[in-house]
Amino acid sequence: TWFEGIDEDDIGSPGNKNDTNNPPEFFPTTSWQKEGNPDTSWYNDTDTEFVIDTEEEFAGFAKLVNDGNTFNKKTVKLGADLDLSAHNWVPIGNSKMKFQGTFDGQGNTISNLIAIHEGVSDIGLFGMTTNGTVKNFTVDNATVTGYLNVGVVAGTPYTTKYSDITLTGLIRVDGFAYVGGLGGKNAYANIDNITINTKSGSYVKANSVAENGTAYRTYVGGVIGFMGEGGHKVTNVTSNINVYGSTIDVGGITGIAHYGNSFINCSSSGDVY
Repeated sequence: TWFEGIDEDDIGSPGNKNDTNNPPEFFPTTSWQKEGNPDTSWYNDTDTEFVIDTEEEFAGFAKLVNDGNTFNKKTVKLGADLDLSAHNWVPIGNSKMKFQGTFDGQGNTISNLIAIHEGVSDIGLFGMTTNGTVKNFTVDNATVTGYLNVGVVAGTPYTTKYSDITLTGLIRVDGFAYVGGLGGKNAYANIDNITINTKSGSYVKANSVAENGTAYRTYVGGVIGFMGEGGHKVTNVTSNINVYGSTIDVGGITGIAHYGNSFINCSSSGDVY
């Protein structure tokens, strides 16, 4: 089954106490799009640059995009550190409503991202982006779970440029296929200055064996799960996260990179299974 987006009723679920890769903690069963009181009062149609300072405003940003505002030729800046632990995060954009603008974190940190949407595709801080730029911030601690196209920063980064992004703390990413630390599927743009410096117990994992026993290609990487063809550059990337894949196309940096791309000054020190 291919899922097009996220139902607002989709919420998180408790962690598995018996799974050593998922500590005995309980994730929120409330949603940033409902109980999180998303605040859209900062937005107006006439301006092209906006600054977000609170978690509620950030949830409002997701709501605006998911309601159809692409932010094309507009810039959203982060004006403060955010802690997203209170509710389950609904990604910014999906396969129907894509973020097409510029997001500039201005060096701030987004902590405790929890985006648990089992069976749903395009899961991460951003769901799906095209064109534009996403840059200049840190994500500290993240638990991200989805089906296809799963990553901490973007499920499907597609043609957006991603740069100057750091992942720290405990990072756990789970999906069926097209899974990566930074982004999941279809990276068709340059990726620059990415640091994944995680704590012990962090991982990126994809199990692409279906319930009927059929195994599919996994496409899982420490940074990007699947990178499309064309002369794109991946530069100045380091990762220490462990990567687990059930089938094939498993790598420390990327699960697969199609022809014409170049990797410059990239290294991976995590284990690959």
